[in-house]
Amino acid sequence: MIRVLHVFNQLNQGGIEHVVINLMKNMDRSEIEFHFALMSGKEGLLDDEVRRLGGHIHYFTSGKKGVINVGKNLSNIIDKYGPFEVVHSHAYFFSGYILYIAKMKGVPVRIAHAHDTYKGEKQSTKRRIYERLMQKLINKYATYKFGVSSDTCKHVFGSIDKNTFVINNGINLDAYVFSQEQRDILRKQLDIANDEYLLCNIGRFEDQKDHNYLVDLFNQLLKADPQFKLLLVGNGSLKTSIINKVKKIGLTNKVIFLENRNDINKLLWASDGFILPSKYEGLPIVLVEAQATGITCFISKNITSEIILNQNVYQLDKTYVNNWITTIEKHKDDERLSELSNELIQKFDMKKIANFVQEKYTSNLKI
Repeated sequence: MIRVLHVFNQLNQGGIEHVVINLMKNMDRSEIEFHFALMSGKEGLLDDEVRRLGGHIHYFTSGKKGVINVGKNLSNIIDKYGPFEVVHSHAYFFSGYILYIAKMKGVPVRIAHAHDTYKGEKQSTKRRIYERLMQKLINKYATYKFGVSSDTCKHVFGSIDKNTFVINNGINLDAYVFSQEQRDILRKQLDIANDEYLLCNIGRFEDQKDHNYLVDLFNQLLKADPQFKLLLVGNGSLKTSIINKVKKIGLTNKVIFLENRNDINKLLWASDGFILPSKYEGLPIVLVEAQATGITCFISKNITSEIILNQNVYQLDKTYVNNWITTIEKHKDDERLSELSNELIQKFDMKKIANFVQEKYTSNLKI
């Protein structure tokens, strides 16, 4: 049995967490035992799901930031619940320190996994020094470096070498095969008429996702065509302010808010278009999910073109709002794609990705 310790801040409904849960589901759990060290010290929305899959969760006794607290807590977890053959860190630049601790504790396989190109942090002198230091630690102590795109790898690791791999955010493609029956059921539940066009956005209500821009854009879109409705799915610190903004503009009957959901495939089946105007992304798994359903997608140019897999994905500059409106209007009657692209099948099939990651887990071990 190979024990793998994943290091997260907290297990919430984010794309990163779902990627790891999908890895769990697609690996042989009689051979791989999953453990999670949570730096926040707090329970998350996905803790029960991890336990249901046989995972073990270990909380830091304190969520205080700082190398002393992290080093002490992580060392204690490794000592108490180890030995671990693998430490797989999802802590952005801070993975450098995580892997340093893992090395000091004799963990043979140490993985830094980068999921974002940028998180909105201010590039002060202090921040630049921190990032350079962490890059050096990652490159010194990581056995392997994973990133969701080549841009992400370059941003977090500084360069790409023979031990750096682009690991796409895979999904179970079979779960996204379109169902007209499920579409009809959910549209009825959401009170969407047959002649209404449902535009969907799924993501955390945080600055990165730019819901303010989306609501303003949608308001302009309605002036051109009142047959649109907007579905916003997720939670986050800015959700209340976005709800209030929708009320203030007078769009309450046109915008539907939902909490985090486990039936993303069905929501995408019920929708007619998917929109993602993010300020920055690594490689958003929800956009892979959207393309797997064949839906038409409208995304910002801030998102890497590496994720464009179907011909019905339109990348738009956020400077020109009118281009978004005319493009959405132009393609609102396009049919949903019925067949997946070969690139989508080859790059984002979670079974293939899980097999590759499991090979790396075992590559440096004497078994």
